[in-house]
Amino acid sequence: MNKSERLTDLLLYLSDKRRFNLADIMRTYAVSKRTAIRDVQALEALGMPIFVERGREGGYGILGNRLLAPITFSLDELQALYLSLLTLAAYQSSPFKLEIKSLEAKFLKSLSAAQQERLLRTRQCVQLDQPAFTTEAAFLKDLLSFCLEKQVIALEYGQAAKTYTVLPLLISARFGQWYLHGLDLSAKALRIFRVDKITSLALSEQEQSPSSARVAEMLNQSAIKRSQHFCAELDRRGRDLFIKESYPSMSLALEGGKIFLKGSYAEAEIGFVVDYLLGFGCSLLSLRPKKLLSAMLQRNAEHRKNLEAMLGTQ
Repeated sequence: MNKSERLTDLLLYLSDKRRFNLADIMRTYAVSKRTAIRDVQALEALGMPIFVERGREGGYGILGNRLLAPITFSLDELQALYLSLLTLAAYQSSPFKLEIKSLEAKFLKSLSAAQQERLLRTRQCVQLDQPAFTTEAAFLKDLLSFCLEKQVIALEYGQAAKTYTVLPLLISARFGQWYLHGLDLSAKALRIFRVDKITSLALSEQEQSPSSARVAEMLNQSAIKRSQHFCAELDRRGRDLFIKESYPSMSLALEGGKIFLKGSYAEAEIGFVVDYLLGFGCSLLSLRPKKLLSAMLQRNAEHRKNLEAMLGTQ
């Protein structure tokens, strides 16, 4: 490991430490005391706020309110970071929407003119297949905070504003939509919510966050319940509809030139799956299992009865 590589690694090594001594560096990197001293001086020159600790133990301290220490990237790494930034910027909403533009500006300003010019040319030469994702998801940043802190939340969802008490587990993005994966503590089941359909959000004042063991138990029970599977054949219009609205428990597969939508659900979610599949209309070419078809026919009969009643009042 040369000096440049060692200093970069040392920045990472010290990033979560409040104090260290030369023996730590000498032991970790197999260097002499003189080399360790020079490395500390080099880190100070890079802007790391290091101070000498006097006393019997000696050593060095690092200020706790420091900014992130500078890190050296290769040109390939810079290009990868920049293209990743552009990919996230395609979303109408992100947990860091307001920060993306300032991050791009700071990122470019930290580079030399030649590096900036190369990255801008890379942007022109690499075509990212990014549709304009216009769905607004207002609560993303709050949800990320609740996920990180493992705090139980109360949310209202959908047009009916149904209330759920949820322990948020993770946030995912798929085909331009953001999803919250969380434990519904009332149903003791894993649920997936489209973030743009969450109408209100607050920290729950009634529920305490369950223990890790209890969370694992509920997730295991939910996986057992979610044992129902379906497979639907779609035409090309159906594929486009899926891309516009889909859920992480579903996926598209191309088999023998045919397009199939495959997914899984818990028995309690059959109503949701039926309503979702009805949205494909004539683009739904076949469906298994038969009980889903039967449920769809029943739901269609209910819709027809309602429409006929409406017609009779006119």
